[in-house]
Order: sequence, then structure tokens, then C-alpha cells
Amino acid sequence: AVNKVNKACRIAHIESKIVVITGDAGVGKTVAVKKYVQENPDVIHIEVIPYYTAKDVMSDIHRAVGYNGEGRLVDMFKHVCEKLKDTNRLLLVDEAELLPYRGLEMLRRLYDLTGIGLALVGMPKLIRNMKGKGGEYKQLYSRVAVHAEIPSLKNYETADSDIEILVKSVLPNSNGTWKKFANITRNARTLENLIDQSIRIADKNNCEITDEIIDRAK
Repeated sequence: AVNKVNKACRIAHIESKIVVITGDAGVGKTVAVKKYVQENPDVIHIEVIPYYTAKDVMSDIHRAVGYNGEGRLVDMFKHVCEKLKDTNRLLLVDEAELLPYRGLEMLRRLYDLTGIGLALVGMPKLIRNMKGKGGEYKQLYSRVAVHAEIPSLKNYETADSDIEILVKSVLPNSNGTWKKFANITRNARTLENLIDQSIRIADKNNCEITDEIIDRAK
């Protein structure tokens, strides 16, 4: 997941393309996205929540580029276009499958007018939302340069490698303890919770994270 997300985001970022990243819950999409954002501070990272409208997501983008996130949708859209045009930045939208078609189409238009990269991350139904039930949304989906599908870690040949990357991104001095995490779970969301709990226990006991600490966290 980490490598696929990183490669897809780099294409969108460097080449100013639209990329779509999809995968089921718990495969590590959001963890990998946050790692990319952390390493690339110019990325505009938006996390969609249920029942978001086109105006809600534009308000978030409006704030992210330095405005107040208030006003008419058309005015906020114009402000954002002026701010982002020819900046070579990346707009990365997580949980994008929760957006209505109007919101997705607005992002497509923002991409057309500014020339920035656009990465849409979400569950597999994101692709169906972008195509339309009868393929009626060709203007939107035809803009997609790359569709990266993230397989489940439990069926992924390089699962251990991905887990090592995820653990070391949070615990750079973890040495071989990532193997302990890998033996316990192949679910990225569970892995994230297990790492957080291990950190809490180690901090409370003023010690390093060991296999014993990880067992206690489990």
C-alpha cells in the first residue's frame, strides 16, 4: 500500500495528473496518504466526512490555501483557482467516495483550471461514482491518468515489506520489532492502533518498545 500510494501520488504531484487510489477498509490507504503528506508539506490534504456537499469540500480547500472558508461556493472556487493556478501543488482528497457527483465534478473543474495534481483516495465504489451507473460521467473519469488498486495485506506478496515501512515511519528506531507487529496483524488499521497502544504503554513505563510491550498492547 505504501509504495503504491507513494508512486501514484508522485505521478499526480510531479506530472500534474489526476490519479485515483482505491482499496477496501483496513488496507493502509489513509496511513500511506498521511505519510506522503508528512513528507511533502506543500500537499493540500482534505479528509471528506459523511454528508459532505460540494460547498463543504470547497470550504475546506478554501481554508487550506489561506482563506476563511466562508462565502458563496462560486466565490470560494474563484479564490482557490487564483491561489493555486500554476503552483504545481497536489490536492489530495481522502474518503473521496463520500462526495456526491457534484463535488467530484467540481474537483475535476478545479484541476482543469489550475493545472495542479489531483489524487482521489477511497473505497472501490469511488470508481463507480466517477463513471456513473450507465457510464454517463465520461468527462470526469476520462481525465484519470492512473488507477492504483490496493490489495488486502493478508493477500499481498510484499505484506511484510509494507508493514516494515509503516512501522518504521512511526518508530524509526524500532529495529526488528516490526516483525512482531507483522506476526500479530495484516490489517493496517489494526496495526495503527496496535502501534499507538504500544507507544502509550512504553511511555507510561519509560521504556523502549519491545516484543513484550507489543504483546501487552495486543
